[in-house]
Amino acid sequence: MRNKDIDMSETFLGRFAALQKRNAVAAVLDMSDDERESLKALRDADAGNLTETMTNNNHNIQDEFEGENDLLGVDINAEGV
Repeated sequence: MRNKDIDMSETFLGRFAALQKRNAVAAVLDMSDDERESLKALRDADAGNLTETMTNNNHNIQDEFEGENDLLGVDINAEGV
């Protein structure tokens, strides 16, 4: 039993997640056009926030490298991050 790979669909959590997905699809199919547009706008706003967060994180990492460069007196290449 320990050596057997367990598929998520065979677990309670996996079955619950699949049920939630089916319920979400059913809810979207039952939405009016205005509700769908509102949901799309929310999704687009979330995608914009994710892009902004990733950009901010990249700038923070570069700032940390620059701070370490000054502290250590060396040039650490931040391009690889």
